[in-house]
Amino acid sequence: MAKLWNSCRSQKEHGKIWNSNLSSYYLFMAFYKVDKKITVAELLPRFKNKIPHTILKKEVADLAYDARSFKRFPGIKKGIKVYISPYPFVNRNGREQNPNLFIDEAVTNGARVVIYKEPTSFTPRKGVVYISVEEPRAVLADAAFRFYGINVNNFPIFGVTGTKGKTTTASILHHCLNEVYSKTGLLCTADYKIGTKSIENISPTVNDTWLSSIESLEAMGFIAELQRQNGKAMVVEATSHALELQRVSKNTPLTGGIITNLSSEHLDFHLTMAKYRAVKAKIIKLISASKADFSKILILNANDPEAVYFARQAQRLNVPIQWVRINNTKKVAPTDYQIFYERSRNYYTVEHKGKTYKLPAAIDTAFNAQNVVMAIALIHGTLHLSLDRLYSSLSKFTGVPGRLQYIQRTPFSVIVDYAHEELSLKSILTHAKTKKNRIVILMSCTGDRDKRKRPNMGKIAAKLADYTIITNDSTHTEEPMDILHQIEKGYKSIRDNGYSVIDDRKEAIKYAIKLAKTGDSVYILGMGSEKILDRGGKVIPWSDAEIVQEFL
Repeated sequence: MAKLWNSCRSQKEHGKIWNSNLSSYYLFMAFYKVDKKITVAELLPRFKNKIPHTILKKEVADLAYDARSFKRFPGIKKGIKVYISPYPFVNRNGREQNPNLFIDEAVTNGARVVIYKEPTSFTPRKGVVYISVEEPRAVLADAAFRFYGINVNNFPIFGVTGTKGKTTTASILHHCLNEVYSKTGLLCTADYKIGTKSIENISPTVNDTWLSSIESLEAMGFIAELQRQNGKAMVVEATSHALELQRVSKNTPLTGGIITNLSSEHLDFHLTMAKYRAVKAKIIKLISASKADFSKILILNANDPEAVYFARQAQRLNVPIQWVRINNTKKVAPTDYQIFYERSRNYYTVEHKGKTYKLPAAIDTAFNAQNVVMAIALIHGTLHLSLDRLYSSLSKFTGVPGRLQYIQRTPFSVIVDYAHEELSLKSILTHAKTKKNRIVILMSCTGDRDKRKRPNMGKIAAKLADYTIITNDSTHTEEPMDILHQIEKGYKSIRDNGYSVIDDRKEAIKYAIKLAKTGDSVYILGMGSEKILDRGGKVIPWSDAEIVQEFL
């Protein structure tokens, strides 16, 4: 196993894996094989009448969705290799790609059972079983579940979705569960963890895979390894892509979930807000499907108008709801959580069932206060752990990389944050304005993503920042200057001064630091903890935080 790991790591460091036709980030979690043997019949019970008996009785050597993985990672044992074409597939540029184009390659590399969705064209080969299905991703999730022998009956799995705040909320959930409950796994944009240990892919500390929610095959492998290490719970950041593409699926039903908020995002993929909203609501079905011995619950944000839609869906599926409100004097049910900002003392308090709890001073924004309370409400509502213990555990929470991460506080502050869409940008700048110091921001929008948000983000920057540097992050296949001009157009519709346009992100960061004066707040926005910059297909190792340090 160690030999395989080091071989893969070496290939990745030399850039070979990034040239993949399909996934470009076949994760090392897939190597977490369990010792349990499984036959083809046990792996694919739905297709017993379509697979010859001579193949059904044989042991499964490997399961893959990447056509090249059999060749690069030759199975650990002899047997049948199964390839499931993950249709539809979204590549790292956010574009749909037809994985069926690689069926012949998968067979060349050893696949003897191939599952795919029509239409496709390939040359059938003797000795290979081809099975056409409507939802190959559902088959992949089910096969991965059986392949790794996952037990979900007494194993709480928590999901967090929404437009913004998912990563922070998932990280807080993970922290509190590790402190108060038991060893817990985490799969989110910022990190993959078992207990307090990050799982290495490229970097030893953070998730560098481009995926907030990994494919179901790797996710099941991750959970299997977590359970092998005596982990007792799991936290998953369930993005809209993950819910739509069944990376988070019915095979791992959720004990409880959180929907942080909803605003326009990923419409390049979902096309309309109605479709985006409906996909987010799939998390409620996953909670409804849970048969684990824990209380089901959905936590909703009462300050978000979109929450009414999710409440209706939860009520239809008999999923209990608890609400979290902030700075709202409206009378609420005693089971809800009400957050207040104690302005004279500069901290937040939470009221629940007649008791008041104080949040640590480090939780210094309304947004983060709400994330914290939603996470604690979920744990308390499902596992019935003491609220006093849960709130006390926050004193050890050190934050999330790339999420309001302070690189420096004096003589001027420098903060790195992921703010990459309208709501998060407005939220972070509105909070910054309360401090009454000069605000310098560096902002960007990713290429090959929703273009409609770019001028709106430019407008927000023009209204709320004192000085704005418009730059790029990963442009992928898009023309860099086109992205910059779209942001600039929105900015200039509000005002035509107080900004610069610098395509080179490193030079832009250098200029932001150079502009800063004593007492200023400098926000480096758009990438957060991302460790890869893709400029026209050229992949560059990256860290906003480290580059900031170079110029301080």
